[in-house]
Amino acid sequence: MPNSLFRFFISILGLAPMSLAILVAKPSSKSSAETSLSAVSLNFLCALAICAIALFILKLTISLAKNHFNDIFIEESQISSISQRRNGLLPYFLSYIMPIFLGESAAMPFWIFCIVTTLIASALSSGISNNPMLYALGFKFYDIQMRSKINLLYISKESPQSIISNGIRAFQFESDTLIQRI
Repeated sequence: MPNSLFRFFISILGLAPMSLAILVAKPSSKSSAETSLSAVSLNFLCALAICAIALFILKLTISLAKNHFNDIFIEESQISSISQRRNGLLPYFLSYIMPIFLGESAAMPFWIFCIVTTLIASALSSGISNNPMLYALGFKFYDIQMRSKINLLYISKESPQSIISNGIRAFQFESDTLIQRI
Protein backbone atom coordinates (compact mmCIF):
# COMPACT_ATOMS: atom_id res chain seq x y z
CA MET A 1 0.00 0.00 0.00
CA PRO A 2 2.77 2.55 0.66
CA ASN A 3 3.89 2.51 -2.96
CA SER A 4 0.28 3.24 -4.07
CA LEU A 5 0.23 6.20 -1.70
CA PHE A 6 3.58 7.47 -2.97
CA ARG A 7 2.42 6.96 -6.58
CA PHE A 8 -0.74 8.95 -5.79
CA PHE A 9 1.21 11.88 -4.32
CA ILE A 10 3.69 11.90 -7.18
CA SER A 11 0.83 11.76 -9.74
CA ILE A 12 -1.38 14.38 -8.09
CA LEU A 13 1.53 16.78 -7.58
CA GLY A 14 2.29 16.44 -11.28
CA LEU A 15 -1.02 18.18 -11.93
CA ALA A 16 -0.02 21.35 -10.02
CA PRO A 17 0.73 23.33 -13.21
CA MET A 18 -2.99 23.00 -14.06
CA SER A 19 -3.42 25.85 -11.60
CA LEU A 20 -1.78 28.15 -14.16
CA ALA A 21 -4.48 27.45 -16.72
CA ILE A 22 -7.29 27.46 -14.16
CA LEU A 23 -6.35 30.67 -12.39
CA VAL A 24 -5.18 32.64 -15.42
CA ALA A 25 -7.85 31.55 -17.94
CA LYS A 26 -10.79 32.88 -15.91
CA PRO A 27 -9.42 35.48 -13.48
CA SER A 28 -12.61 37.33 -12.65
CA SER A 29 -15.92 38.43 -14.07
CA LYS A 30 -15.13 42.16 -13.77
CA SER A 31 -15.15 44.04 -17.04
CA SER A 32 -12.43 46.60 -16.41
CA ALA A 33 -9.29 45.83 -18.42
CA GLU A 34 -7.03 47.18 -15.66
CA THR A 35 -8.79 45.11 -12.98
CA SER A 36 -8.69 42.09 -15.25
CA LEU A 37 -4.95 42.50 -15.87
CA SER A 38 -4.21 42.85 -12.16
CA ALA A 39 -6.43 39.83 -11.42
CA VAL A 40 -4.54 37.79 -14.04
CA SER A 41 -1.21 38.90 -12.54
CA LEU A 42 -2.32 38.03 -9.01
CA ASN A 43 -3.73 34.68 -10.14
CA PHE A 44 -0.52 33.94 -12.04
CA LEU A 45 1.53 34.58 -8.89
CA CYS A 46 -0.84 32.36 -6.89
CA ALA A 47 -0.46 29.60 -9.49
CA LEU A 48 3.33 29.90 -9.35
CA ALA A 49 3.14 29.65 -5.55
CA ILE A 50 1.02 26.49 -5.88
CA CYS A 51 3.62 25.00 -8.24
CA ALA A 52 6.47 25.93 -5.89
CA ILE A 53 4.68 24.32 -2.93
CA ALA A 54 3.96 21.23 -5.06
CA LEU A 55 7.66 20.99 -5.96
CA PHE A 56 8.61 21.19 -2.28
CA ILE A 57 6.06 18.50 -1.33
CA LEU A 58 7.20 16.32 -4.25
CA LYS A 59 10.81 16.57 -3.10
CA LEU A 60 9.71 15.67 0.44
CA THR A 61 7.64 12.75 -0.89
CA ILE A 62 10.65 11.33 -2.75
CA SER A 63 12.80 11.75 0.37
CA LEU A 64 10.22 9.87 2.43
CA ALA A 65 9.90 7.16 -0.24
CA LYS A 66 13.65 6.46 0.04
CA ASN A 67 13.07 5.24 3.59
CA HIS A 68 10.30 2.81 2.58
CA PHE A 69 11.91 0.95 -0.31
CA ASN A 70 14.86 -1.39 -0.75
CA ASP A 71 18.23 -0.14 -1.94
CA ILE A 72 19.62 -1.61 -5.10
CA PHE A 73 22.98 -1.38 -6.83
CA ILE A 74 23.45 -2.39 -10.44
CA GLU A 75 27.00 -2.57 -11.70
CA GLU A 76 27.84 -0.95 -15.00
CA SER A 77 28.74 -4.37 -16.44
CA GLN A 78 25.10 -5.48 -16.03
CA ILE A 79 23.74 -2.60 -18.16
CA SER A 80 23.33 -3.39 -21.84
CA SER A 81 21.89 -0.07 -23.03
CA ILE A 82 20.31 3.11 -21.78
CA SER A 83 18.02 5.56 -23.54
CA GLN A 84 16.19 8.63 -22.35
CA ARG A 85 12.43 8.23 -22.36
CA ARG A 86 10.71 10.96 -24.36
CA ASN A 87 7.07 9.97 -24.39
CA GLY A 88 4.41 10.30 -21.74
CA LEU A 89 4.13 14.07 -21.38
CA LEU A 90 1.05 14.40 -23.62
CA PRO A 91 -1.47 13.43 -20.89
CA TYR A 92 0.02 16.05 -18.58
CA PHE A 93 0.05 18.68 -21.32
CA LEU A 94 -3.60 17.98 -22.12
CA SER A 95 -4.52 18.19 -18.45
CA TYR A 96 -2.71 21.52 -18.18
CA ILE A 97 -4.64 23.12 -21.03
CA MET A 98 -7.97 21.36 -20.39
CA PRO A 99 -9.16 23.96 -17.82
CA ILE A 100 -8.84 26.69 -20.44
CA PHE A 101 -11.49 24.92 -22.52
CA LEU A 102 -13.67 23.99 -19.55
CA GLY A 103 -14.02 27.58 -18.32
CA GLU A 104 -16.30 27.85 -15.32
CA SER A 105 -17.27 24.17 -15.45
CA ALA A 106 -13.97 23.34 -13.70
CA ALA A 107 -15.64 23.59 -10.31
CA MET A 108 -15.19 21.53 -7.15
CA PRO A 109 -16.94 18.38 -8.49
CA PHE A 110 -14.45 18.37 -11.38
CA TRP A 111 -11.51 18.50 -8.96
CA ILE A 112 -12.97 15.77 -6.78
CA PHE A 113 -13.39 13.63 -9.89
CA CYS A 114 -9.75 14.29 -10.91
CA ILE A 115 -8.39 13.43 -7.46
CA VAL A 116 -10.47 10.26 -7.09
CA THR A 117 -9.53 9.12 -10.60
CA THR A 118 -5.84 9.72 -9.87
CA LEU A 119 -6.16 7.84 -6.57
CA ILE A 120 -7.78 4.83 -8.25
CA ALA A 121 -5.24 4.84 -11.09
CA SER A 122 -2.39 5.05 -8.57
CA ALA A 123 -3.75 2.15 -6.57
CA LEU A 124 -4.32 -0.06 -9.62
CA SER A 125 -1.23 0.77 -11.67
CA SER A 126 2.24 -0.54 -11.11
CA GLY A 127 4.30 2.26 -12.58
CA ILE A 128 5.09 5.91 -12.38
CA SER A 129 4.41 8.34 -15.17
CA ASN A 130 6.73 10.86 -16.82
CA ASN A 131 5.77 13.53 -14.34
CA PRO A 132 6.86 16.99 -15.54
CA MET A 133 7.23 18.16 -11.94
CA LEU A 134 9.95 15.52 -11.55
CA TYR A 135 11.59 17.06 -14.61
CA ALA A 136 11.41 20.42 -12.82
CA LEU A 137 13.32 18.87 -9.92
CA GLY A 138 16.01 17.81 -12.39
CA PHE A 139 15.07 14.16 -12.83
CA LYS A 140 15.18 12.43 -16.19
CA PHE A 141 13.50 9.20 -17.19
CA TYR A 142 15.64 6.42 -18.67
CA ASP A 143 14.82 3.03 -20.14
CA ILE A 144 17.55 0.65 -19.05
CA GLN A 145 18.10 -2.63 -20.88
CA MET A 146 19.95 -5.12 -18.70
CA ARG A 147 22.19 -7.85 -20.08
CA SER A 148 19.72 -10.28 -18.50
CA LYS A 149 17.06 -8.87 -20.91
CA ILE A 150 15.19 -7.14 -18.07
CA ASN A 151 13.91 -3.64 -18.87
CA LEU A 152 13.81 -1.03 -16.12
CA LEU A 153 12.60 2.54 -15.80
CA TYR A 154 15.27 4.55 -14.02
CA ILE A 155 14.46 8.04 -12.73
CA SER A 156 17.69 9.89 -12.16
CA LYS A 157 19.46 13.24 -12.23
CA GLU A 158 22.54 11.65 -13.79
CA SER A 159 23.58 11.69 -17.42
CA PRO A 160 23.54 8.44 -19.42
CA GLN A 161 27.34 8.47 -19.55
CA SER A 162 27.55 8.71 -15.76
CA ILE A 163 25.07 5.87 -15.33
CA ILE A 164 27.00 3.63 -17.70
CA SER A 165 30.36 4.37 -16.08
CA ASN A 166 29.24 4.34 -12.41
CA GLY A 167 26.33 1.92 -12.36
CA ILE A 168 23.01 2.55 -10.64
CA ARG A 169 22.52 3.35 -6.95
CA ALA A 170 18.80 3.62 -6.39
CA PHE A 171 15.84 2.51 -4.38
CA GLN A 172 13.38 0.12 -5.94
CA PHE A 173 10.08 1.97 -6.24
CA GLU A 174 8.40 -0.86 -8.15
CA SER A 175 9.68 -4.17 -9.50
CA ASP A 176 10.63 -2.42 -12.76
CA THR A 177 11.09 1.18 -11.54
CA LEU A 178 14.14 2.57 -9.81
CA ILE A 179 14.65 6.08 -8.45
CA GLN A 180 18.18 7.39 -7.95
CA ARG A 181 19.27 7.52 -4.35
CA ILE A 182 20.59 11.03 -3.85
